[in-house]
Amino acid sequence: MFAETIKNNKMKTHNFKAISAAAMETSMSPALFNKSNNVEFDCSIFLDECGTPYGFEVDGGNDGEYYAEGCIETEGKYVMGYDGVFSLPWFILDELEKLGYNVDEVK
Repeated sequence: MFAETIKNNKMKTHNFKAISAAAMETSMSPALFNKSNNVEFDCSIFLDECGTPYGFEVDGGNDGEYYAEGCIETEGKYVMGYDGVFSLPWFILDELEKLGYNVDEVK
């Protein structure tokens, strides 16, 4: 979804890799399943023409076993919200901080 928007609108992408433990769960049950350690994720933070983050995508495991995408809401240099996942992965938060954004509101 975001990749097509970027290609059509000439938006920027900040790509990086992360290694993290991973697991899946459903909103119907607190039980975790498909747990793995040391999953390598290909990550992207999508930036508009001004360099402001507006979305993210993470893809890891075998054939996209762990995949998520969503939007990022900012006000100035503050990340105020997000959508698409229950919580933003720690490595997306870290990378947003490296890009100069305060993520305290969404931790």
